[in-house]
Amino acid sequence: MVYFYRNDYNKFVIVTSNVNKLSIHLVQKVDKMKSYRVHIAMVGSAVEPVISGVINKGATDIYPIISEKFWPEKLDELKERLSCSVIIHDNINGKSLKVNPFRDDSFISILEMILDIVENHSKDDTNFFINLTGGTKLMSAVAEAGAVLTKSQAYYVVNPEENEEINQREYVIDLPWHSMMPLDLDKTRILILKCLNKNPSGLSNKEIIRLHPKEFTSRKITYHLKDLEKTGYLKREKKGRHTINKIEPWGKIALRIANINRVIE
Repeated sequence: MVYFYRNDYNKFVIVTSNVNKLSIHLVQKVDKMKSYRVHIAMVGSAVEPVISGVINKGATDIYPIISEKFWPEKLDELKERLSCSVIIHDNINGKSLKVNPFRDDSFISILEMILDIVENHSKDDTNFFINLTGGTKLMSAVAEAGAVLTKSQAYYVVNPEENEEINQREYVIDLPWHSMMPLDLDKTRILILKCLNKNPSGLSNKEIIRLHPKEFTSRKITYHLKDLEKTGYLKREKKGRHTINKIEPWGKIALRIANINRVIE
């Protein structure tokens, strides 16, 4: 069975489908895409959801985040089946896209990987798409969080019944999370987090005020620090007569997201 059509992003697509195999070749780019279209895809035992996303959305770059159980087999399969102008990356900033989704720090490490990808392309005219379909439940959960926090278009691919004769594009479901506002960080709180991020050993209230005397008073800094502690963005510890404020991992994530959103907007 062969499908032949022109998709919404000016590429001719040929889809040849056999009983247990789908081969896709993007054979001709008719017009140059107006922007980069970067896909971040969670990948487990199957690559079909990634391919369906490419057909539906169009793509210039794909970052498949792959469970280590299926690495490098699924990466090689993607490269073989998407033999076209799409760039398939196997690392970000020199760090492999292979992940172990069963470690205690897996959620943060995979989320940081998504942020690295978005940051690397945020200065371009780029549309980001995050495919939630593959991998473990934790990988899907991180993908959901990444889509919300970076305002990317999240989507899910519903698997068609085996041998069902239907266009793959009809199985891609867009999710609305990219329009949600995940954080409430004003310029003052961003400034506090930046100070603490540059001083990982921590700063007292007075030290933060000394760095930015025009921005903070003792009363104002205490108010903001207590709120940031409640959100989990920083930790406050008593040391003698002083309270030392240290940025937490979620605070670093929040700071990066605030910067990404500023660039995108």
